[in-house]
Amino acid sequence: MLVKFRSFFLISLITVGLVSCSKESTAQFGWNSFYDQDLPDLERSLLQPTSFQLGRDNLYFSDQNTIWWIYRIDEVKFAEKSLLVALYSVSGSPEPVEIDLREVSIEYDDENPILRQYYNPLPIGQYRLKIARGSEPFDSVDFQVIPADELTMSSGPLPGDQYRDSFTDDIEDDIAKYSKEQ
Repeated sequence: MLVKFRSFFLISLITVGLVSCSKESTAQFGWNSFYDQDLPDLERSLLQPTSFQLGRDNLYFSDQNTIWWIYRIDEVKFAEKSLLVALYSVSGSPEPVEIDLREVSIEYDDENPILRQYYNPLPIGQYRLKIARGSEPFDSVDFQVIPADELTMSSGPLPGDQYRDSFTDDIEDDIAKYSKEQ
């Protein structure tokens, strides 16, 4: 009888653990970016954005702007006091290359836990930001850094359709121009 009770208890404990681990937290990434490179170091260290644009898709930033981001977790309370954040470059190599790894303390905005960080201007390319508990990533987002002169908005993420619309299609492509039959 004691063996059956222990087996039942162990199976119940494992089942509850698996169910609680499989529950995905709902979270949102928020973004803001601005040019702060001409400011003295002391002023730059005190400058923090207070509003963020939420988004996960079609994110574009200038190669001259500091990129601020938050990760706001809506449902799940964390026992941890910090999470790992890894930034990967996903352009120019077959596999993502880790370029930054930091442990970020969890802050509380009202009741919601949030992560708040920034990256100084990044080189042009594609990036992936991963959030991990321990060594297990549980969320990620992709974004691109593009030349400042190609960016039509001065701060924050730029939806992809607006970015594509910022180019003029009136200029005839050189390949099409020179491959026409004379």
